[in-house]
Amino acid sequence: MLIPDPRDLSAAERLLLAAAQQRLRERQQQAREFSQGLYEQYRPHMVLPCLEETPSKALIGPGMALQSVRWGKTSPPPQQAPSRPAGVPDWSPVVERAVDQTFRQLPHPPRPGTPEARAAQVVQLAEPILRERLRRRMQVEREAKGQEGKAYLRTDRVERNLRVLGALAEAAYTLIGARGQQAGHITSYTYFTVLDVLPIATGLSTASCERATRDLRACGLLATWSDWTTAEFLDRATGEQVRTRARTGVWVCLELRPEAHRRARIFPSELPRDERGQLQPARDLEADRRVGRTAWQARKEVRESSPLQRRREGMGYLVQWALSQAECIYSVVRDSLTSPHLAHTTSPQELVWSLQAVLSEHPQRRGEVIGEAAQALTRLYRDPGSFPHYCRMLWRASEAEFRGVPAFRQLEAAMLRTLVAMREVNLRRPGAYLLKQLERAGWLESVYRKARLAGPGNRSGPPTDSFA
Repeated sequence: MLIPDPRDLSAAERLLLAAAQQRLRERQQQAREFSQGLYEQYRPHMVLPCLEETPSKALIGPGMALQSVRWGKTSPPPQQAPSRPAGVPDWSPVVERAVDQTFRQLPHPPRPGTPEARAAQVVQLAEPILRERLRRRMQVEREAKGQEGKAYLRTDRVERNLRVLGALAEAAYTLIGARGQQAGHITSYTYFTVLDVLPIATGLSTASCERATRDLRACGLLATWSDWTTAEFLDRATGEQVRTRARTGVWVCLELRPEAHRRARIFPSELPRDERGQLQPARDLEADRRVGRTAWQARKEVRESSPLQRRREGMGYLVQWALSQAECIYSVVRDSLTSPHLAHTTSPQELVWSLQAVLSEHPQRRGEVIGEAAQALTRLYRDPGSFPHYCRMLWRASEAEFRGVPAFRQLEAAMLRTLVAMREVNLRRPGAYLLKQLERAGWLESVYRKARLAGPGNRSGPPTDSFA
């Protein structure tokens, strides 16, 4: 079954529209019958007396419309509809609002020439090819298992695959428009992206997106090529930074004009290479991790944003790794309630408020956030020599918060007292004064030393369980 033209309404949408129009006509007819009954009921009381044979001065006066008077016999003026009696509700505004809301709920077809409309055409062309190849594949699998009978294709499986294909095609046409290319004669397109953000663009689960991409690859509508690089990660066992291989994303080749005799294919010779002829990484993974430009951070930001903008943001996430740094608009904003921004902190309250985001920060990012907080603290106290001391203090406060021990509140009060003391007297060692205040409050015994005795695994840094 082919997908109808996106400018037309589907059969279900036509039925919904016809039902709404029929209800509107019935309610309008009831309103007319009700008004006619009231008119017939009150008509005897609305008969005006006949005019005099000689028009008096009262008939034509200032502010009154000139009425046509027949000499000898006058015709009464046209009767107006009676006003609605008190207590009788007027349902016409309610019906109009209901119809307007029904029209707003119907999906609006995309404008021709937009990436959405072009992606819908790709899905329409790919649906029969996808169904045929999936049936053939399922039949081969049944015969390999020794099963007899005909293989039936589930409708939700086809819809899932087409939704993922439409999202990838829309991202491809978005890139074509952003790069100033002509989309009319392009049959296949290759670009770099991170497939971990597909759940944002499609609204499906991660497992459903993985199954859909697997089916699209098997049917020849999609081809992928993994891109690898080396980056530093934290070894959970030893607590040391080690360099290891990591996948930065995938090169995606998509058939924009699907045909039965053609399959998507990526040629490694067409991928970017360096001077030595080696494949060049399409993404600086370490730089993206420092600024939070990762798929994990994107999915966290979208989970905490409005669901009405998820699909639009998902398209931005899919294409942001393919655009250059000058063309790319970062969708993941570090200066938000979900990620700390410590570059312009001017008070202990702002510093501790920013540290609260460490609790929701990715483990690979926590060490960098603690370092930024320690730098902000040395700038606030004008004490750059105590940077390691501030790092240890903030690390153990964060570890105590993870264990359920409140540590940030007392730390904020002690930092505020230290800042006030710096303004009143000339403190040469603000770090030692801060430590003394925390010792008097019992913070060192309940937080600092307990975190130190918890084991080397907690002090070495966060575990490694992220993905790019």
